[in-house]
Amino acid sequence: MHRGHALRGLHVRLATGAILAAGVFLISLDISAEAQERAGVTAAVRGRVELAARAGEVGRLVKSGEPVFLGNAIKSGPEAGLQLLLLDQTTFTIGPDSEITIDEFVYDPSRGSGKVGASVAKGVFRFVTGKVAQNNPADMVVKLPVGTIGIRGTIAMGSVDRPNAQSLDGLKQQVVLVGPGSNVDSSDRIGAIVLDVGGGGTVTINQPGFGSQLGFGGQGWGGAIRFTPEMIAAIQNKLSPPPPPPPPGGGQQGGSGGQATDNAGAGATVAKGEAQQFAGLSNTILFSTQVNSDANNQQFREEGSSQQQRAIDGITTIGQLQQVTSGQVNYTQSNVPLFTTSGAQSGTYSLGINVDFGSRQIATPGSYLDIKSPLVSGNGIPNPVSYANMSPSQFAVFFFGENGGTGEFVGSGCGASQSCEVNLGLVALNAGGKTGANLLHALSVLTDKDEDLLSGFGIADQAPGTVSNPNPIANGTSTYEQLRTINSGQFYYSQNGVPLSAGGSYNMAVNIDFGARTVGGLNSKVVVNGTGYGGTFNLGSMSFASGSGPSNFVYTSTAVTGGVCATNCNATFQIAPQNADNSVGITANHNLVLKDFSNITVVSQGNGTAGRTGGFAP
Repeated sequence: MHRGHALRGLHVRLATGAILAAGVFLISLDISAEAQERAGVTAAVRGRVELAARAGEVGRLVKSGEPVFLGNAIKSGPEAGLQLLLLDQTTFTIGPDSEITIDEFVYDPSRGSGKVGASVAKGVFRFVTGKVAQNNPADMVVKLPVGTIGIRGTIAMGSVDRPNAQSLDGLKQQVVLVGPGSNVDSSDRIGAIVLDVGGGGTVTINQPGFGSQLGFGGQGWGGAIRFTPEMIAAIQNKLSPPPPPPPPGGGQQGGSGGQATDNAGAGATVAKGEAQQFAGLSNTILFSTQVNSDANNQQFREEGSSQQQRAIDGITTIGQLQQVTSGQVNYTQSNVPLFTTSGAQSGTYSLGINVDFGSRQIATPGSYLDIKSPLVSGNGIPNPVSYANMSPSQFAVFFFGENGGTGEFVGSGCGASQSCEVNLGLVALNAGGKTGANLLHALSVLTDKDEDLLSGFGIADQAPGTVSNPNPIANGTSTYEQLRTINSGQFYYSQNGVPLSAGGSYNMAVNIDFGARTVGGLNSKVVVNGTGYGGTFNLGSMSFASGSGPSNFVYTSTAVTGGVCATNCNATFQIAPQNADNSVGITANHNLVLKDFSNITVVSQGNGTAGRTGGFAP
């Protein structure tokens, strides 16, 4: 298999062309029957938000990155809200003092079809439809205290003001189509909302900016009316409160970022019993379908410049990133759990991602990825990616893989080559009116046959300034301590035809077993083919389970005879693994010295640098 070693082992299995252009975060979706009970994941949580197994039950506080299952009820407190990302790419956003329940969720990813049902008991809401609602409004239904909304491929928002939870007294409801509708550009998908107002009556709305109301002025559901900018802003302001004022000095980004511990270990909220669903998270968080992309484009066009300056909670757009013109921030999270496809936890990963708003780049110098698992270990450094010339209406979704950086991820779980491929996807999220307040990261580790091995995800909070790898790997001789950071994998260093000063050459092959923490053994050997002298001597197993400082493994033998050796030469062979490209022991320096029988005079010598190959020496 060809490896471009972009993040030297960090590769992305993505279709090219239109899919990449659309920014689709999609990698071989596979949802088992058990996984279909899972509806989605929470994101952009701000304030006090509770999640209960069923409506009416006592809930628990929820953070960004937690799974949401069929029947779960979500309730937000004052000055609170969140975004709910469903597996079919539908997104719900609720504001303060709101309640929503996921009543129904069935999704067949192979056909892009299914059913989505939700109930809004009170509060403010917005939704961007996914695959299920692309064609038939009956496939996605949002229930209100009075009536229902059928949705086809669009963005809509509304509010439910219910003063008395036990009755409909004083109830006010309103829904408005944000877009796209039927009169948008030909490149946009036609969308609509259909209100079932009871008694067999319906109201169809397919013009952005139009909607319907119930209870205003004591009236029932009316026909379609045009919502004024003030009416739309009243709803939008509750969904996306204005950002805090900038700090003294005028920086546009402002703020100190979220607390670094708020979402630390978000992936750990997924229990082993849910790991089959969790293991595919990087495959099932699908943010940018054509529906969402079209709807987002339409919304971007329709919003005024003052509205665009505000960071609406949810997925960050490139335009919102571009509006922040100075400052540097970072997203850091450590010890995020990794799970196998069978549901077992196997190690962790840590990452730090820097963003420079001035140069409009993400993953600037100092960014890092570190994987520690019994199955695969290693480090990666993503190369910076510029978003300066990206479309402002595009979602801020970034991938790191081929041509993405340097590093290597190796281990016994990777296959015959012992070298794994890694997918890393990053999605910026707005929260609390702050651009890119959080960064959702999803990691997928693949074998050398492109089979799923490990996956995990987390949500990191924005913090000011930049970070650097806490455990940098300097080029040069590997230390014993560094060799022990690789937990598994068997390799061998080999080089043939290394010149000898007295004529001829030597071949060498030396095994290294990171799991057993040994060098040499099995078929490790040096073969001397000198001019008039030669011989073969085997290299026994040496342990690096202990020791400190630069590694160096020394072997001696008298197996080389003839020619300059007279009878036997006293041979000394040394091998020292070398770091390069932020990777441990990727090559090895070696040298052979032959002395005469007195062990004083050097009669021949040579040295070289050997490359590393997966498996044991043949």
